[in-house]
Amino acid sequence: MIELDFGRVIDSDHIVLAEYRYGQRIERFELEYMENGNWHAIQSGTVIGRKRICRFPAVRAQYIRLTILESRWCPRLSGFEVYRSPKD
Repeated sequence: MIELDFGRVIDSDHIVLAEYRYGQRIERFELEYMENGNWHAIQSGTVIGRKRICRFPAVRAQYIRLTILESRWCPRLSGFEVYRSPKD
């Protein structure tokens, strides 16, 4: 499990995950954000591979976490980026 603390509340609507380039180990994961002390699901998915872009309706949160639920070997995450798309 990896928890990000931004130090303040931010808006986000997509997360980019990446595994180390020589393997695809993560088979199942879940993304969540904390609101009022409770964790809420953002998205769950299967393989991440070289790059996985997870798009979702915008959330406001200080904490976001990634839980790896299933992996072939010891997972090797090389990127965990949180973004907010520009507003029109």
